[in-house]
Amino acid sequence: MSDITGYEDWPAYMATHPLLDGDEWTSLAARLMGIPTFDKPNPYIVRTWEVSGSDLGPVPETVEIPGLSEGKDTLTITEYAWDCGFGPRNHGYLMHLTGTNPTTLPTLMHLHSHNLIKSIGAYRDLPLSADDHCEQAEIARHYRQGQSATLATLAALKGHAVFCPDTFSWGARRFTLDSPRLLPYVDLLSAADSPLWRRYDDLAMFHEHIAAKASIDLGTTYPGMIAYDDLISLDIARALLGSTPAVMGHSGGGGRATNLSALCPDISRVGVLNMMTTLAGLLPDHVATHSWGVHIPGLARVSDLPDLAANRRKADLFVLYGLRDALFPAQGMSDAHNRLTRLFTDQPGHYTAQFLDCDHDLTPEGMAAALTWLG
Repeated sequence: MSDITGYEDWPAYMATHPLLDGDEWTSLAARLMGIPTFDKPNPYIVRTWEVSGSDLGPVPETVEIPGLSEGKDTLTITEYAWDCGFGPRNHGYLMHLTGTNPTTLPTLMHLHSHNLIKSIGAYRDLPLSADDHCEQAEIARHYRQGQSATLATLAALKGHAVFCPDTFSWGARRFTLDSPRLLPYVDLLSAADSPLWRRYDDLAMFHEHIAAKASIDLGTTYPGMIAYDDLISLDIARALLGSTPAVMGHSGGGGRATNLSALCPDISRVGVLNMMTTLAGLLPDHVATHSWGVHIPGLARVSDLPDLAANRRKADLFVLYGLRDALFPAQGMSDAHNRLTRLFTDQPGHYTAQFLDCDHDLTPEGMAAALTWLG
């Protein structure tokens, strides 16, 4: 009976790989999150396809895409796969305007959110071709009905080369979830008439607690394992794109961007969308609303989330705040903004804040603001 089905080789890997080391911030973040070193990945192409026209999804009126009216709306997507050292292979998707060389374009690594959807990861951010009937696409269709073009798609339409990877316990890197210990939850979901197509995601909410416990027992953490996968993905993005991309994400993806920037001193642009507060702001009323990916053991004793995002003060940081975001208290967001403003005073990097009258969802106005900052 395995509680970590699909990841049975994870303990042996952790036992044979020391923690990541680097400058002061890299070492601090790696130590707090328990991030091991990794071997050089060797990605290979799984498939390549094109998506155009109506399959891209409606473009919000708030977003201007030069050339779209002239029919320059076809994107080429290349799917890559690679070994992460343990567990299932990871997958990532490189997206850019058809006919362009991605190494000549401005670059972005877009990090998907949590959003209680773990059956798919990056696929939720891709445009869905009518001809694409893989398992990931079919699941994405259930969740994406009627939605406008995603932020990653819009960035690619604006001329960026966008790399969208899955990460630990999402999409290609998901757990199998066939443990008998989950059977009571299966019965509970059946009684609640949970649709079969979202049964995995419902079970994954329960299993995340198991994955987090296993992480701690292995000398790492749940956010540390997510960051481990993202570090490998960043290494692949550098190789494919010829440069270190900007990193950006919404919600849990914003938390991933924060952690990744603290680990990598060469990241020069960081976008954190609807994912910023002080740690003190989470207590006492905003703990249960967040996944294990937010909670870094020991961070509060040595630093805080705004400091983690500011880290070396060399990068340009964009933070989007929703004034009606129920996941974060207004005081926590305000305190984080004030802290970031002070941290970036007279520093080589720049902090840009955008406050919108919105909830936790990434609205068309939020996407427009992020794309404007991205350039």
